[in-house]
Amino acid sequence: MLARREHSRLELARKLARYTEDQTEIEQALDDLSTGGCDAFMKLAPVTEWFVRDRPKLKVVEVGITYERLGICVRKGNAALADAIGKAQAALMADGTLAALIALWLGKGAGPPE
Repeated sequence: MLARREHSRLELARKLARYTEDQTEIEQALDDLSTGGCDAFMKLAPVTEWFVRDRPKLKVVEVGITYERLGICVRKGNAALADAIGKAQAALMADGTLAALIALWLGKGAGPPE
């Protein structure tokens, strides 16, 4: 849930743009890697694997070299949203959905939150 009202795809993209990386910059880095402009590229494995899927000259050669602890932030005092996120995560863990998503997107060695 991002807001109490619906957002158009364009409106949402515009609002979230300042919090995301520019896909063009990633593509440019991979172009540089393909042509010898740089020697290596490091990004989260699922992101890298997705970006190189149609680039036969590139290959992900190592994954699992870091351990990331990610968090979800909500506005201070927004207990209702924090509780809703906690309940959703617990339900996803209980029915196996979270484990399946982790296996699909993060691969071997990744596990559910502690």
